[in-house]
Amino acid sequence: LGEEVQVTNNSAEQWDPAISGNTIVWQDNRNGNDDIYLRTINPNGTLGEEKQVTTNVVDQAYPAISGNIIVWEDYRNGNADIYAYLPVVSTTPIYRFHSQKYNTHFYTNSEDEKNHIIKTYPPREWLYEGIAYNAYGTPTQHTHPIYRFFSLTYRKHFYTISEQEKNIILNNTYPEAKFQYEGIAWYADNTPTSATTPIYRFHSQKYNAHFFTMSDTEKDHIIHTYPQTEWNYEGIAWYGVR
Repeated sequence: LGEEVQVTNNSAEQWDPAISGNTIVWQDNRNGNDDIYLRTINPNGTLGEEKQVTTNVVDQAYPAISGNIIVWEDYRNGNADIYAYLPVVSTTPIYRFHSQKYNTHFYTNSEDEKNHIIKTYPPREWLYEGIAYNAYGTPTQHTHPIYRFFSLTYRKHFYTISEQEKNIILNNTYPEAKFQYEGIAWYADNTPTSATTPIYRFHSQKYNAHFFTMSDTEKDHIIHTYPQTEWNYEGIAWYGVR
């Protein structure tokens, strides 16, 4: 068994909790009327910040949650109605850099990190190649985290959507690489939908690096141009947003 964690600590009453995935919702009386609040459980087991879902001055009660959709009973119209919280799914660009010095590519969805690299390093060390594709900046019902690692030995980053692969690396299966876990980079689908496109993954035994691309043309060029010892096609890594 795990340990107990106090989810709410406000002096007012909180009740009727519900949970889906890593998100907890409940009915909360801290504002003098009943509102709906939520709190997420982070991947490391800690609790995220509380978020007030409803702000109307009358009562909202009996929340239920499925994925990222929250429903509740609402009295703002003088009778009991059902309302829903439908979050806007935001996408984020994935910026791509190439290093001639390290024979690798680097990917980030951070605008600050992108700008820092452009301003700090010469193009031979890190050349900005533009937006590789789009992904999700926040989790949704159907997405999974992309985990980011950095190898102190090879000075290169590695990304995976696989929980199993993440744990293999965390268990120090590759001690020679000296991988450091840098957390969740962004979120993506691991199955295709009408709104997604495959992201292809290659591994280079020669350069001790991985390469990811959305481009079918680039994928086919690498497969037909380079021997497998230089760039081996490993299949679809995950699915980006069209």
